[in-house]
Amino acid sequence: SYSSASQLVAIPSDITAATLTFQLFPQTNEDPDLPIPDGLVSLSSMEAGAVGDAQWALILDENGRELDRLVSMRSNARSWQFYEFDVSAYAGQRIRVYFGTFNNGWDGVTALFVDEAHLVLCAPDMPQPTATATATLTPEPTTTGTPTQTPEASPTATNEPGETLTPTAVPPLACHQVVENGTFEVERAWLLPQSDFPATYSQEQVLGGEWALRAGIPADGDNRLSYSSALQIVDIPADAAVARLEFALYPQTTEPPNLIIPEGLTVARNSAEATVGDAQWVLILDRRGNELERLVSMRSNAQSWMRYTFDLLAHKGQTIQIFFGSFNNGEEGVTSFYVDEVSLEICAGEGPADAPSATPEAGHASVALPIIYGDAPVGISGRILDGRAAPLEGVLVAISPSQGGSFLVFSAADGAFSLRLEGAVDSFEIRPSHSNYLFTPPSRTVTIPPASGQQDFVGRQAAYP
Repeated sequence: SYSSASQLVAIPSDITAATLTFQLFPQTNEDPDLPIPDGLVSLSSMEAGAVGDAQWALILDENGRELDRLVSMRSNARSWQFYEFDVSAYAGQRIRVYFGTFNNGWDGVTALFVDEAHLVLCAPDMPQPTATATATLTPEPTTTGTPTQTPEASPTATNEPGETLTPTAVPPLACHQVVENGTFEVERAWLLPQSDFPATYSQEQVLGGEWALRAGIPADGDNRLSYSSALQIVDIPADAAVARLEFALYPQTTEPPNLIIPEGLTVARNSAEATVGDAQWVLILDRRGNELERLVSMRSNAQSWMRYTFDLLAHKGQTIQIFFGSFNNGEEGVTSFYVDEVSLEICAGEGPADAPSATPEAGHASVALPIIYGDAPVGISGRILDGRAAPLEGVLVAISPSQGGSFLVFSAADGAFSLRLEGAVDSFEIRPSHSNYLFTPPSRTVTIPPASGQQDFVGRQAAYP
């Protein structure tokens, strides 16, 4: 059965902007292995099990023919997600905005809740919102606080007879890009923490160029309990007027949809074996690795590229980590996603765009991605120094116990890092990472006993072509 709603609207030919926004709350318990139908299918011609259920947001012409497939997925995210699309390409046309689901009548069922659907049109004599270059899909969980802010036009005063009002000049925004290597064409800038199945540069699914990032486990035969993540540390200046994060994801999973998505990054081994399923995350972390904002939290098998846009102005004046990661619980199916075309545009309304940001705190020794093991603590410590024996601050240190999982800590202002591991740990690997440094040795493997203290590393500045 199909279940759908649509509305016919006219977009004037003289519009300067046409922005469609809506919120979706998807849910399903359908078999994730079944393919998503490639468009509206004929029920009479469909064979049992040939295609799975689907959730769609489409643009149709007034005769019902598909013009644009905005959303095509089968998601069990079970959270409200905000979407935004530029539909100005249809200026001068009558279009039908269509929301719908398809259920094939076998296996599980699929549904989609829709709310707050708006089509905003701007003509030349109207205040215009910030231009959107391409159609952008912007999922925004309800836990995410700040909607995208659009600079508002100054109110116009009513002029008295004989009075001439002079418009106030609005200074242009000075913008620059702060994410480095957002297309993943070279192996630099991104920190890829070591784990049982670490993130990697990949050519398996690419949106632009020749490379993308893969986080997670793509093949069932490799299933194991593991995080797989990549992150980059950036500064958002205190005077930023715009801080727009954009990226594209290609998610895939064979995990059963009935398992819950983990609430956060700390997952105990015993809970991972129970009802906690795999997850795909995009997060904003602080310099210490604490979660500030959960931009994307899902387990999707869309198997198509989806563009996302988020406003990060709430974090201006801070040093943050942009985190892309997947979690696999080692049971049932596997989950991964590909990431490409990551950008963070910073615009300042006054003064230079590269104005200094707030000074980060000196200490960074806290765990970002633990997997808990449980009893007696094992102490690990060391220092990160440069070739002149000066301390290196903000180096990411991945500590990976032999039992699996990874712990992330950052070196403090004096170059020191430390961590206490809970449980019976036989051995572990210590590996420092920084976008501007290479380290000697590249990693250390420590066996317990002897003592695990004072595991020092020396960094030298990397030279890139």
